[in-house]
Amino acid sequence: MAIIGGAKVSSKLGVIKSLLDKVDVLILGGGIANTFCHQLVIKLENLYGNLSSLINVMK
Repeated sequence: MAIIGGAKVSSKLGVIKSLLDKVDVLILGGGIANTFCHQLVIKLENLYGNLSSLINVMK
């Protein structure tokens, strides 16, 4: 397991890439987590459309 946090994503990308092959779990916190979550939402919306309507269906 590895835990990485902080605001500057650019300074941590190399570390994250090297850790992906070495750990089973990678936990992101702080500003870096927000960046990854934002990109995940964009990718999911490209696949499924508006996520708020999908979430309403799941309720």
